[in-house]
Amino acid sequence: KFFGINNDVKLVLYAPTFRRNGNLDVYNLDYERVCKALQTRFGGEWKLLLRLHPNISDKAELMKSSDTVIPATAYPDMQELHAAVDCLITDYSSSSFDFLINKRPTFLYTPDLDDYRDDRGFLFELDSLPFPLAQNSDEFCNAILNFDNETYVKTAEELMKNTGYKENGCNFRISISICSRPISVSNVKLLLETGRTSKINGFISPRTKREFSAYLVLK
Repeated sequence: KFFGINNDVKLVLYAPTFRRNGNLDVYNLDYERVCKALQTRFGGEWKLLLRLHPNISDKAELMKSSDTVIPATAYPDMQELHAAVDCLITDYSSSSFDFLINKRPTFLYTPDLDDYRDDRGFLFELDSLPFPLAQNSDEFCNAILNFDNETYVKTAEELMKNTGYKENGCNFRISISICSRPISVSNVKLLLETGRTSKINGFISPRTKREFSAYLVLK
């Protein structure tokens, strides 16, 4: 609804990470061909949501848009986009692991794989992960057309088991429990220490914000 897209249209989110040099050439994926390949493999009409990393969000207007390619950098909540889309395209971003819980297809477009590995390094070698990997648009569209969902889900479940990655709703219940209490510096501290701070500004008063800022300085 936010983007004015009909409910019967399928969505793919392209959300790559940033490069230290701010280079946009690495996002040179052929978006129109990708949507056609998705249509051939999975059926239906497809549109691509393009979301740049916050570190380079000021360059979003330089990226291509069309009836098929829709700017999504300004959308405030990445997790809501994950919940809405049918497929994810990323590169070296941890969003591939965030999206993994859905067991929907994730593809990696990595045209600068060697350079990025030398610059930043990887926690996992990308070819050991469930996500199909490609370094140019031809390879990428072939990866879509040859996607095997049964194999993907099996390898995704193996990765989740081996890494202890699971979701049972506890994070949500704990967050609601904390946020339903009267907000104090101690509760804000608890939110910080449990990693649940993304919604914090909407819950605390200006005075508590000042106290919280002082707490961060002291911390």
